[in-house]
Amino acid sequence: MLEFRKWVLVAVVLAIVAVCAEPARPAQKEKDKAAKKAKHKEKLVAEEGAIKLILLRHKSVRDDLKLTDKQADKIRDFASRQWKKAQSVSDIQDKEKRESQWKAMGKENQKFLRDALSKDQFKRLEQIGMQVGGLAWVTRPDIARELKLTADQKKKAHELQKKAHKEMHDILHGEKVKDPDAKLRALGKTNRKRLWDLLTDDQKATWKKLRGEPFKGDLSKD
Repeated sequence: MLEFRKWVLVAVVLAIVAVCAEPARPAQKEKDKAAKKAKHKEKLVAEEGAIKLILLRHKSVRDDLKLTDKQADKIRDFASRQWKKAQSVSDIQDKEKRESQWKAMGKENQKFLRDALSKDQFKRLEQIGMQVGGLAWVTRPDIARELKLTADQKKKAHELQKKAHKEMHDILHGEKVKDPDAKLRALGKTNRKRLWDLLTDDQKATWKKLRGEPFKGDLSKD
C-alpha cells in the first residue's frame, strides 16, 4: 500500500481536487475536520477500496449509483470508521506491521463495498473510478490487459505518472503557489490529455467501453 503522499502524487486520482484540495466551504469545515487532520499528516490508506469510499462521500456519485438512504448511511458510517482506523495505522512505526494493516484494510474495504452495493452499483463505481482516475488507472493490470498495452506504452505511462507526481508535488508543496485548486484542476485536464495521447484509436474505443457512460457529477461542489 502507498502512503497518502505517494498515492496523491503518483495516482493523481480524481485530478484529485475533491480529496487533496477541496475548497474550504464554511458548511463543510466541521464535517471535514478529521479529513483535514489526516491530510496534514499526509498519510492515508491508499488503495482502490479507499478511493471508492472517498468517491462515495460525494452526493453526485451516490446519485449516479442511485443509492438508497439506507445504503448511504451504511457507507458513511463504515467510511468514518475506516478513516479513523487509517489515521491509527499511519502512526505504526514498524513498516511490515503497517503494510500488513493497510492490506487488511484494503480487503475490508473491498468486501464491504461488494456487500453494500448491488452488482450493477459496484460496476458503475468501478467505471466512475476509472473515469476520474484516468492516467492512474491505465496501468492497473486488468485494464492494461484489456487495452492490450504494449511494453513501451506501459513504460511511457509510468513515466507520465512520475511526471504528474512531480507536478502535483510542486503544486501542493510550493511555497508561493497561487490558487492551487485551479492548478490541480488544470493538471487533471493535462493528465487526461496525456492518457488520450498514449492510446491508439482501438485502445480509446476499448477505454470508452470499459468506462461506461460518462460521469457528469462535479466532485468539487458536493
